[in-house]
Amino acid sequence: MKNELMSASHAALAAMLPSIEAYNSFRLDNDGESIDSIIQFACKQKLIQQESESALKSFIEKNASLINIKSANKLTISGLKSKLNPYRVSVSSINQLLETFEIKINPVYPSIFTTLAKKNCNTNTERNAVRLISFWVCYEQKDLLSTWNYNELLKLVEGKKSYIKERVRVGFSLYSKGIMIGQDILAWMKKELNEIIHSANTVKPLDISGYYIDFYAINNLNYMHPSIYRQALNEAVSLAYQMSVRWLLSEHYNPDICLSIGITAGGLSVLEKTLFRLLNTKLTENAIIRMTDYTRQCVLMNDIRLIFCKTPKEVDLQGEISNLWWVSGFWNTLYWDFIPIMLKENTLLSNSRLKQLLWFYDQQSYEKEKTGQTDSLLTYFQYPQLSMLGMEIAKLLFYRKKFSEALEILQIIISESPENTIARALKITIFWNKALESTSYSIAKQLFDRADEEALIVPENLKDEDFFSEYAFSKLAHALTIFRLIQKNGGAYKKGCIQLNKNHVYKMIEEIQYLYNKALAISATGNCSIFWLLCINAFRETLKQNEDCFASDKLDFKDVDDTFRKSTEEFMLVLGWLSKDKPVEGQWDFVKTIMYNAISTYDDSVSLRTYIPNLKYCYAVFIWDFCQNKSYNDAIIVLQWLEEAIYLAKQLHKDKLCIYSCIKFCGYMLTSSDFIQNVKNVIQAIESRVGNLASLKAKSPEQRKKQINIDLIKNLKLSLLNIFFPSFF
Repeated sequence: MKNELMSASHAALAAMLPSIEAYNSFRLDNDGESIDSIIQFACKQKLIQQESESALKSFIEKNASLINIKSANKLTISGLKSKLNPYRVSVSSINQLLETFEIKINPVYPSIFTTLAKKNCNTNTERNAVRLISFWVCYEQKDLLSTWNYNELLKLVEGKKSYIKERVRVGFSLYSKGIMIGQDILAWMKKELNEIIHSANTVKPLDISGYYIDFYAINNLNYMHPSIYRQALNEAVSLAYQMSVRWLLSEHYNPDICLSIGITAGGLSVLEKTLFRLLNTKLTENAIIRMTDYTRQCVLMNDIRLIFCKTPKEVDLQGEISNLWWVSGFWNTLYWDFIPIMLKENTLLSNSRLKQLLWFYDQQSYEKEKTGQTDSLLTYFQYPQLSMLGMEIAKLLFYRKKFSEALEILQIIISESPENTIARALKITIFWNKALESTSYSIAKQLFDRADEEALIVPENLKDEDFFSEYAFSKLAHALTIFRLIQKNGGAYKKGCIQLNKNHVYKMIEEIQYLYNKALAISATGNCSIFWLLCINAFRETLKQNEDCFASDKLDFKDVDDTFRKSTEEFMLVLGWLSKDKPVEGQWDFVKTIMYNAISTYDDSVSLRTYIPNLKYCYAVFIWDFCQNKSYNDAIIVLQWLEEAIYLAKQLHKDKLCIYSCIKFCGYMLTSSDFIQNVKNVIQAIESRVGNLASLKAKSPEQRKKQINIDLIKNLKLSLLNIFFPSFF
């Protein structure tokens, strides 16, 4: 059930008991009378058909997908306080609900809100208060279900995890070039940090000019694999990125005051020894975010997409010589979320203002409106050396499909840093998106050629997995364009003077495979490259089976010879995920585990709200098209991902943001409504073969574990379902 179709009672109970683990915790904290009252409430509200614990558990399981959606809106302590204030009114509202619905849980009282706001939640009374806050908030506003449910709220307010020694510490410090750093600047820093963080962390004073925050490692098994820092590092880096850009937009920004951010991972003794050294080492102005050797290694192994300096600086850490690395670039166009204040800027929303500033600045004066609003574009013009701010502006324009405006900003960035890999990659992406919307192949080819030239400028040693991937997308868009040209016009253009044929398509596919193999070789994990090599390898072989398509208008590619399975197994053997010494059929459970682990790692590394819907679709493709022992449980997960993609896409409309998606097979910028329609096509195709989500969830646990009959789904390949061709055909 989608959120907008839920009753208030449905949303309230789903928020209070968002998972079976949350329900088990509720049972431990409460007596039988409390549990019975919840079951009775659910039955009276017609949320369950019978008054039983098993029915309640079934309700909880069915709602898990709506609750586990990755929300762009993050909970913060300041947000919690704001929601609950005034405390006495909130207490009255919550207790009134308890009385109305005859729920036998002890009423809340104002002082417990103060306790929770101080991040103390260690008793059953405090946890019940958290449950009732979730119940009340989502009863009043059901669209907050994914953000304000018990699990998310508990992360915010639970007690300190002092027993976990392994953590990631991120420190923020200001130093000046001869001017005074006032208390108002430090107050601004603390306020911004409190607004951004959304876990059970506390902003603590570092010294007289900064603060630090700890993010705790997941170390239940007490082993020191870098993966235990994955979530903590992602949160720390995301926080560092947000603060870096917010500082540049702050009214306090001054080129003579420098922000320094240090990130270090390890045990407490390591953190205390290294953080001050990271922050206090004097580097260039753009070397804002610094890390230790070990922290950088953890970043790379956890698929966190940063670009580091090529040569680190050696520093003395209490007698031990170690390398200090700094971040030279963020892949903000794909992984890091927007700066909230920039989404509301009038200048970046107005076509006329943008044109005036970017192209007609010498014809009329431009006065900054006295609205108190930030104007990031004017700030960037004033300090064009701030490439991080420039890239954030270009990213926002790109996701609003203002391609020409984004290119103008990228030109400024490149004039200051000609080898900026991320800026060049975004130019490539814009060129092929413009090519796909051209009025003729002649125009499109010139744009594809420009993308090729941009790729040649970037030195080979600066190209990473994401650069190769974006460039390969350009080649893929070009290959599909030539394919359609052959179908529609026999491959002729320029009034028949030039003729293309299917060999040009296959040659370009070989170039795409080469680029993704380069990306795989250079990546620490290769998760993105593996996915696309699977797609491209299968597409090439499927195209060979359907060569009659070149001579017709046919777009329906059939997997007539089990091509996807054969090409997948071949590539899995290359990767070492399958062994040639054992029967392939018995190894797919192991491979499936690796696939789901790769999805989990990649998912944690992305916070960009305009890219997450596409990722949900990609995860569905990864499992549906390439996992060879799909069960009904897998089908449930795939459909849940697709429903999440739709839900998240709907949230983007209010900020006028588009979705960068490969649902058309090649990467393409889609409006949220177009993306949603394509996802619905995918859902409909799956449901026509295995049933809808409700019917699949109604199966018994034993039935869900059964493999889906291959004959039911053999010819449904999600990656090729909505394949795109340029508009000029």
